Amino acid sequence: MTQSKSRARKAELDAQATKLDAAAKAAKKDAAADAKVTKKEGEAKADALKDEANHVRDQKNGN
Repeated sequence: MTQSKSRARKAELDAQATKLDAAAKAAKKDAAADAKVTKKEGEAKADALKDEANHVRDQKNGN
């Protein structure tokens, strides 16, 4: 009976570890997607700031 409980517990722990591995993989994939979005947003903000700086320079130069 004790061996049976031990095997059941090991199987339970294995299943739990498998679920955690899957969750970790999904979290990593989500983090990569979030990083890509954040990078694109940052690049867009940088481009907007560059455009604004050019606009200010044009105004300064009387254009």
